[in-house]
Order: sequence, then C-alpha cells, then structure tokens
Amino acid sequence: MKIIDQGVVFDAASAPLSERCSAFTSLLRLHDGTLLCSFNTGPAKISPQDKLILMKSEDDGRTWRRLFDGFETSFEGVPGSLSAGYLCEAEPGRLLVSLQWVDRTDP
Repeated sequence: MKIIDQGVVFDAASAPLSERCSAFTSLLRLHDGTLLCSFNTGPAKISPQDKLILMKSEDDGRTWRRLFDGFETSFEGVPGSLSAGYLCEAEPGRLLVSLQWVDRTDP
C-alpha cells in the first residue's frame, strides 16, 4: 500500500466539548467521485450524548463540509445513541446507511 495524500476530515481538537471525541468512521467514494465520511462524535468515546456526523468532500478530500448533523437517537420512544454509521451506495443516487444504535435506558 502506498499513501498518496493525507488530510483532516474533522478537527475534534477545535470542536465544542460535546464533539471532542470521534471514532467509528466510514468512508465512501460515490459514483460521481464525491467522498462521504461518517463518524460518531461525542464528549467521550461511547457516551450517551454520541451522535453521528456526515461530512462531504467534492475535491478528493482536500476540503470537507458538514452535510448532516445527526440522526434522531430515540427509537420507538426509547432513549439511545448512535455509535456507527456505515455507508454504501446501492446504486447511483441511492445511499444506504447501516446504523448501530445503543439502548441508553439503563446507564
């Protein structure tokens, strides 16, 4: 394997305290060349305040912008959090995200 470039998708060091820890990434290149990156972010690794962020780059990863700022974390009225969102382009223009939800009713 050869590294041909590197960059920063999300700078957690300069983020608010509620987004200081990021993990569980997924990276996908769409049919049109757009890059999408999803990851979990929160105040600590695997915390009840975790949310899923989706970032987008249209210049091969040189710059990134926040595309989506989190899914609803309650499921059927049960409080929870999301710790992963794995991305897949099923066909051009159709994005699938597999979410890992954690039940937070009992700390």
